Amino acid sequence: MARYRKIDTHTWGDEKFKALSPMLPSGQALWFFLLTGPFTGPIPGLYVAGKAAMAEALGWSNEAFDKAFQEVLSKGMVKADWKARLIWLPNAIKYNNPESPNVITSWAKELDILPECSLFYEAIISIRETICAINGGFIIAFDKAFGKAIAKASSKAMPNQEQEQEQEQEQEREPQAATHSKRFIKPTIEEVSGYCKERGNNIKPDRFIDYYESIGWKVGDHSMKDWKATVRTWEKNDKAKTTAPPPKKSVVLRLAEPAICPFCASQLDEGRSFCYCSRKIADMPPEFLAKYKTYEAGGVHV
Repeated sequence: MARYRKIDTHTWGDEKFKALSPMLPSGQALWFFLLTGPFTGPIPGLYVAGKAAMAEALGWSNEAFDKAFQEVLSKGMVKADWKARLIWLPNAIKYNNPESPNVITSWAKELDILPECSLFYEAIISIRETICAINGGFIIAFDKAFGKAIAKASSKAMPNQEQEQEQEQEQEREPQAATHSKRFIKPTIEEVSGYCKERGNNIKPDRFIDYYESIGWKVGDHSMKDWKATVRTWEKNDKAKTTAPPPKKSVVLRLAEPAICPFCASQLDEGRSFCYCSRKIADMPPEFLAKYKTYEAGGVHV
Protein backbone atom coordinates (compact mmCIF):
# COMPACT_ATOMS: atom_id res chain seq x y z
CA MET A 1 0.00 0.00 0.00
CA ALA A 2 1.34 3.43 -1.01
CA ARG A 3 2.24 5.95 1.69
CA TYR A 4 1.62 9.66 1.24
CA ARG A 5 2.73 12.91 2.86
CA LYS A 6 1.11 16.34 2.68
CA ILE A 7 3.21 19.36 1.71
CA ASP A 8 1.86 22.87 2.27
CA THR A 9 2.24 25.00 -0.88
CA HIS A 10 3.23 27.93 1.33
CA THR A 11 6.48 26.08 2.01
CA TRP A 12 7.89 27.64 -1.18
CA GLY A 13 7.31 31.13 0.23
CA ASP A 14 8.40 30.35 3.78
CA GLU A 15 11.18 32.64 5.00
CA LYS A 16 13.32 29.83 6.47
CA PHE A 17 12.86 27.62 3.41
CA LYS A 18 13.88 30.47 1.09
CA ALA A 19 17.00 31.02 3.20
CA LEU A 20 18.22 27.46 2.47
CA SER A 21 20.59 26.76 -0.43
CA PRO A 22 18.46 26.80 -3.61
CA MET A 23 17.67 23.77 -5.77
CA LEU A 24 19.80 23.52 -8.88
CA PRO A 25 17.93 23.23 -12.21
CA SER A 26 17.02 19.60 -12.89
CA GLY A 27 14.11 17.46 -13.98
CA GLN A 28 13.60 16.04 -10.49
CA ALA A 29 13.57 19.46 -8.81
CA LEU A 30 11.08 20.80 -11.34
CA TRP A 31 8.84 17.75 -10.92
CA PHE A 32 8.45 18.34 -7.18
CA PHE A 33 7.82 22.02 -7.86
CA LEU A 34 5.09 21.15 -10.39
CA LEU A 35 3.50 18.78 -7.85
CA THR A 36 3.63 20.98 -4.76
CA GLY A 37 4.45 24.52 -5.86
CA PRO A 38 2.49 27.71 -5.16
CA PHE A 39 0.80 27.68 -8.57
CA THR A 40 -1.11 24.44 -7.88
CA GLY A 41 -4.86 24.62 -7.27
CA PRO A 42 -7.67 22.47 -5.84
CA ILE A 43 -8.03 20.30 -8.96
CA PRO A 44 -5.13 17.82 -8.74
CA GLY A 45 -2.55 18.49 -11.44
CA LEU A 46 -4.50 21.15 -13.36
CA TYR A 47 -3.64 24.81 -12.87
CA VAL A 48 -2.61 28.10 -14.46
CA ALA A 49 1.09 28.96 -14.56
CA GLY A 50 3.35 30.82 -16.97
CA LYS A 51 6.79 29.64 -17.96
CA ALA A 52 8.52 32.90 -16.95
CA ALA A 53 6.67 33.02 -13.62
CA MET A 54 7.75 29.50 -12.66
CA ALA A 55 11.34 30.10 -13.74
CA GLU A 56 11.46 33.25 -11.61
CA ALA A 57 9.87 31.48 -8.62
CA LEU A 58 12.60 28.83 -8.79
CA GLY A 59 15.37 31.35 -9.38
CA TRP A 60 16.32 29.67 -12.67
CA SER A 61 17.06 31.17 -16.06
CA ASN A 62 14.49 30.58 -18.81
CA GLU A 63 16.99 28.34 -20.62
CA ALA A 64 17.56 26.18 -17.52
CA PHE A 65 13.81 25.92 -16.93
CA ASP A 66 13.17 24.88 -20.55
CA LYS A 67 15.81 22.15 -20.33
CA ALA A 68 14.37 20.74 -17.09
CA PHE A 69 10.83 20.97 -18.42
CA GLN A 70 11.74 19.00 -21.55
CA GLU A 71 13.00 16.20 -19.29
CA VAL A 72 9.66 15.96 -17.51
CA LEU A 73 7.71 16.41 -20.76
CA SER A 74 9.63 13.63 -22.53
CA LYS A 75 8.50 11.17 -19.83
CA GLY A 76 4.84 12.08 -20.34
CA MET A 77 4.64 13.39 -16.77
CA VAL A 78 3.38 16.85 -17.72
CA LYS A 79 1.62 18.65 -20.55
CA ALA A 80 1.51 22.40 -21.11
CA ASP A 81 -0.15 25.00 -23.28
CA TRP A 82 2.15 27.98 -22.84
CA LYS A 83 -0.06 30.30 -24.86
CA ALA A 84 -2.98 29.61 -22.51
CA ARG A 85 -0.58 29.24 -19.52
CA LEU A 86 -2.17 25.92 -18.55
CA ILE A 87 -0.30 23.06 -16.85
CA TRP A 88 -1.60 19.50 -16.51
CA LEU A 89 -0.03 16.54 -14.70
CA PRO A 90 -2.06 13.59 -16.12
CA ASN A 91 -1.41 11.17 -13.24
CA ALA A 92 -1.90 13.63 -10.37
CA ILE A 93 -5.60 12.78 -9.95
CA LYS A 94 -4.78 9.07 -9.59
CA TYR A 95 -2.80 9.74 -6.41
CA ASN A 96 -4.92 12.61 -5.09
CA ASN A 97 -8.49 11.32 -5.21
CA PRO A 98 -11.18 13.69 -3.91
CA GLU A 99 -12.37 12.78 -0.42
CA SER A 100 -16.05 13.40 -1.14
CA PRO A 101 -18.52 14.60 -3.83
CA ASN A 102 -18.54 17.98 -2.08
CA VAL A 103 -14.85 18.38 -2.84
CA ILE A 104 -15.57 17.82 -6.53
CA THR A 105 -18.42 20.33 -6.41
CA SER A 106 -16.00 22.93 -5.02
CA TRP A 107 -13.73 22.42 -8.06
CA ALA A 108 -16.33 24.18 -10.25
CA LYS A 109 -15.08 27.53 -8.92
CA GLU A 110 -11.85 26.94 -10.86
CA LEU A 111 -13.73 27.18 -14.16
CA ASP A 112 -13.56 30.98 -13.84
CA ILE A 113 -9.75 30.77 -13.73
CA LEU A 114 -8.78 27.88 -16.01
CA PRO A 115 -8.45 28.93 -19.69
CA GLU A 116 -10.47 27.04 -22.30
CA CYS A 117 -8.12 25.36 -24.74
CA SER A 118 -7.56 21.91 -26.24
CA LEU A 119 -5.39 20.87 -23.27
CA PHE A 120 -8.12 21.92 -20.82
CA TYR A 121 -10.72 19.79 -22.62
CA GLU A 122 -8.33 16.83 -22.79
CA ALA A 123 -7.68 17.12 -19.04
CA ILE A 124 -11.39 17.33 -18.14
CA ILE A 125 -12.19 14.15 -20.09
CA SER A 126 -9.24 12.28 -18.54
CA ILE A 127 -10.08 13.41 -14.98
CA ARG A 128 -13.69 12.32 -15.51
CA GLU A 129 -12.52 8.84 -16.54
CA THR A 130 -10.54 8.56 -13.29
CA ILE A 131 -13.49 9.82 -11.23
CA CYS A 132 -15.71 7.18 -12.87
CA ALA A 133 -13.58 4.47 -11.28
CA ILE A 134 -14.27 5.77 -7.75
CA ASN A 135 -18.06 5.51 -7.32
CA GLY A 136 -21.40 6.68 -8.69
CA GLY A 137 -21.85 9.58 -6.30
CA PHE A 138 -18.55 11.10 -7.30
CA ILE A 139 -19.23 11.02 -11.06
CA ILE A 140 -22.68 12.55 -10.54
CA ALA A 141 -21.07 15.44 -8.67
CA PHE A 142 -18.42 15.84 -11.37
CA ASP A 143 -20.93 15.87 -14.24
CA LYS A 144 -23.07 18.40 -12.39
CA ALA A 145 -20.11 20.69 -11.72
CA PHE A 146 -18.47 20.34 -15.13
CA GLY A 147 -21.46 19.64 -17.37
CA LYS A 148 -20.86 22.50 -19.80
CA ALA A 149 -17.11 21.86 -19.93
CA ILE A 150 -17.68 18.15 -20.63
CA ALA A 151 -20.07 18.97 -23.47
CA LYS A 152 -17.53 21.34 -25.03
CA ALA A 153 -14.73 18.82 -24.52
CA SER A 154 -16.72 16.15 -26.37
CA SER A 155 -17.34 18.48 -29.31
CA LYS A 156 -13.72 19.65 -29.39
CA ALA A 157 -12.55 16.02 -29.60
CA MET A 158 -14.10 15.64 -33.05
CA PRO A 159 -11.21 17.26 -35.03
CA ASN A 160 -8.75 14.85 -33.42
CA GLN A 161 -10.96 11.89 -34.29
CA GLU A 162 -11.33 13.15 -37.86
CA GLN A 163 -7.57 13.52 -38.17
CA GLU A 164 -6.93 10.03 -36.81
CA GLN A 165 -9.41 8.58 -39.32
CA GLU A 166 -7.67 10.43 -42.16
CA GLN A 167 -4.30 9.12 -41.03
CA GLU A 168 -5.62 5.55 -40.86
CA GLN A 169 -7.12 5.82 -44.34
CA GLU A 170 -3.86 7.10 -45.78
CA GLN A 171 -1.95 4.28 -44.14
CA GLU A 172 -4.34 1.74 -45.67
CA ARG A 173 -3.45 3.11 -49.09
CA GLU A 174 0.25 2.44 -48.52
CA PRO A 175 1.74 -0.65 -50.23
CA GLN A 176 0.73 -3.81 -48.42
CA ALA A 177 4.23 -5.18 -48.90
CA ALA A 178 5.61 -2.88 -46.22
CA THR A 179 6.58 -4.98 -43.22
CA HIS A 180 7.56 -2.16 -40.87
CA SER A 181 5.54 0.94 -40.01
CA LYS A 182 7.19 4.26 -40.75
CA ARG A 183 8.82 5.94 -37.79
CA PHE A 184 7.46 9.44 -37.28
CA ILE A 185 10.02 12.17 -37.84
CA LYS A 186 9.28 15.63 -36.50
CA PRO A 187 9.10 18.19 -39.32
CA THR A 188 11.29 21.27 -39.44
CA ILE A 189 9.76 24.72 -39.51
CA GLU A 190 10.96 25.00 -43.12
CA GLU A 191 9.06 21.83 -44.08
CA VAL A 192 5.86 23.02 -42.43
CA SER A 193 6.25 26.47 -43.99
CA GLY A 194 6.76 24.98 -47.43
CA TYR A 195 3.74 22.68 -47.13
CA CYS A 196 1.52 25.54 -45.89
CA LYS A 197 2.61 27.71 -48.84
CA GLU A 198 1.91 24.82 -51.20
CA ARG A 199 -1.64 24.53 -49.86
CA GLY A 200 -2.13 28.30 -49.60
CA ASN A 201 -3.43 28.28 -46.01
CA ASN A 202 -2.95 30.81 -43.21
CA ILE A 203 -1.41 28.45 -40.64
CA LYS A 204 1.64 29.86 -38.85
CA PRO A 205 4.42 27.22 -38.99
CA ASP A 206 6.10 28.39 -35.77
CA ARG A 207 2.81 28.19 -33.85
CA PHE A 208 2.21 24.69 -35.25
CA ILE A 209 5.69 23.49 -34.24
CA ASP A 210 5.57 25.09 -30.77
CA TYR A 211 2.14 23.62 -29.96
CA TYR A 212 3.02 20.02 -30.79
CA GLU A 213 6.43 20.32 -29.14
CA SER A 214 4.62 21.30 -25.91
CA ILE A 215 2.39 18.18 -25.96
CA GLY A 216 4.99 15.68 -27.16
CA TRP A 217 3.75 15.45 -30.78
CA LYS A 218 0.52 13.69 -29.88
CA VAL A 219 -2.96 13.77 -31.41
CA GLY A 220 -5.37 13.13 -28.59
CA ASP A 221 -3.90 10.18 -26.66
CA HIS A 222 -1.96 8.82 -29.65
CA SER A 223 1.43 9.66 -31.09
CA MET A 224 1.30 11.63 -34.32
CA LYS A 225 1.68 9.57 -37.47
CA ASP A 226 1.42 12.14 -40.27
CA TRP A 227 2.13 15.83 -39.64
CA LYS A 228 0.78 16.79 -43.07
CA ALA A 229 -2.60 15.29 -42.16
CA THR A 230 -2.48 17.38 -38.99
CA VAL A 231 -1.80 20.53 -41.03
CA ARG A 232 -4.83 19.76 -43.18
CA THR A 233 -6.98 19.36 -40.07
CA TRP A 234 -5.78 22.73 -38.78
CA GLU A 235 -6.57 24.14 -42.20
CA LYS A 236 -10.17 22.91 -42.01
CA ASN A 237 -10.61 24.26 -38.50
CA ASP A 238 -9.02 27.59 -39.40
CA LYS A 239 -11.57 28.18 -42.17
CA ALA A 240 -14.39 27.80 -39.65
CA LYS A 241 -12.91 30.20 -37.12
CA THR A 242 -13.15 33.96 -36.79
CA THR A 243 -9.76 35.41 -36.06
CA ALA A 244 -9.75 37.13 -32.66
CA PRO A 245 -8.28 40.66 -32.41
CA PRO A 246 -4.74 40.87 -31.02
CA PRO A 247 -4.46 41.53 -27.27
CA LYS A 248 -4.06 45.15 -26.27
CA LYS A 249 -0.72 46.18 -24.86
CA SER A 250 -0.76 47.08 -21.22
CA VAL A 251 1.60 48.85 -18.86
CA VAL A 252 3.49 46.59 -16.46
CA LEU A 253 3.30 47.53 -12.78
CA ARG A 254 6.10 46.42 -10.47
CA LEU A 255 6.24 46.51 -6.70
CA ALA A 256 8.32 49.29 -5.20
CA GLU A 257 8.29 47.53 -1.82
CA PRO A 258 7.63 44.02 -0.41
CA ALA A 259 3.96 43.02 -0.30
CA ILE A 260 1.60 40.13 0.48
CA CYS A 261 -0.75 38.76 -2.19
CA PRO A 262 -4.41 39.13 -1.10
CA PHE A 263 -5.35 35.95 -2.98
CA CYS A 264 -2.72 33.34 -2.01
CA ALA A 265 -0.96 35.16 0.88
CA SER A 266 2.45 34.73 -0.77
CA GLN A 267 5.23 37.13 0.22
CA LEU A 268 6.18 39.20 -2.81
CA ASP A 269 9.59 40.82 -3.20
CA GLU A 270 10.23 44.31 -4.47
CA GLY A 271 10.38 44.51 -8.27
CA ARG A 272 7.88 41.69 -9.00
CA SER A 273 5.27 42.27 -11.71
CA PHE A 274 3.14 39.23 -10.88
CA CYS A 275 2.41 36.88 -7.99
CA TYR A 276 3.21 33.15 -7.66
CA CYS A 277 -0.50 32.54 -8.38
CA SER A 278 0.08 34.17 -11.81
CA ARG A 279 -1.96 37.30 -11.08
CA LYS A 280 -0.43 40.50 -12.42
CA ILE A 281 0.31 43.29 -9.96
CA ALA A 282 -1.59 45.60 -12.33
CA ASP A 283 -4.70 43.42 -11.88
CA MET A 284 -4.65 43.46 -8.08
CA PRO A 285 -7.62 45.02 -6.20
CA PRO A 286 -7.62 48.81 -5.66
CA GLU A 287 -7.07 48.26 -1.93
CA PHE A 288 -3.82 46.41 -2.66
CA LEU A 289 -2.57 49.08 -5.07
CA ALA A 290 -3.42 51.79 -2.54
CA LYS A 291 -1.60 49.97 0.27
CA TYR A 292 1.64 49.16 -1.55
CA LYS A 293 3.80 51.44 -3.68
CA THR A 294 4.24 50.47 -7.34
CA TYR A 295 5.87 51.89 -10.46
CA GLU A 296 5.32 51.51 -14.18
CA ALA A 297 7.91 49.43 -16.01
CA GLY A 298 6.40 49.85 -19.49
CA GLY A 299 6.08 47.16 -22.15
CA VAL A 300 3.90 44.10 -22.20
CA HIS A 301 3.61 41.66 -19.27
CA VAL A 302 5.12 38.25 -20.02
